[in-house]
Amino acid sequence: MRGLIVAEEHSVHGGLGEACAPALLTEGVPVRFRALGIPDEPTVNGPQLDVLAHHGIGADELAALARELVGPPAGSR
Repeated sequence: MRGLIVAEEHSVHGGLGEACAPALLTEGVPVRFRALGIPDEPTVNGPQLDVLAHHGIGADELAALARELVGPPAGSR
């Protein structure tokens, strides 16, 4: 596995990302990891997709992060 992203549509505190991080470290899994979600601060209101994009967990933002984490496809330059 080259990268792992956990994206949650709620608070980053107490979620799956917080559970995965220590498990990966404990098991010595060599993976680039990011946990994303809604920060513990006042949030914006609006359509769900707009709120997700605002917090960097919209589809476009997640795709860009995935490309950043895993790098270019094998065999490409």
